Amino acid sequence: MRDECDRFRVAALLRPDGELSALELQLQQAHADRCPDCRAYAVEVAWITACIRTTPPERLQRRVVVRSHSARVALLRGAAAVAIGLVIAAAVGETKRSATASSNPPAVAGTAGTRKAI
Repeated sequence: MRDECDRFRVAALLRPDGELSALELQLQQAHADRCPDCRAYAVEVAWITACIRTTPPERLQRRVVVRSHSARVALLRGAAAVAIGLVIAAAVGETKRSATASSNPPAVAGTAGTRKAI
């Protein structure tokens, strides 16, 4: 019955906002009829919700500032873009160097001043 009580309590949180279907309301009522703990829980949730809704909002004494991390994220993205660019540049440079080295074969040992392909 523990799973049924857990489901009831989740539904009890949704009930004050009218979030339950007719079937869910019937299931919740049937469970509340046989489970005094869940029935008490539902009454308490309804009472707390009513208190919150009827209490007038209070004016804050200090301004609340929510700091955005967008500047830090932009900086990290920029650094990542630079790092990726450096990796690409190094790869292109290595590819060009490999292509140049293979088009100019090394000189054969023992031949002074001339280069011959091996």
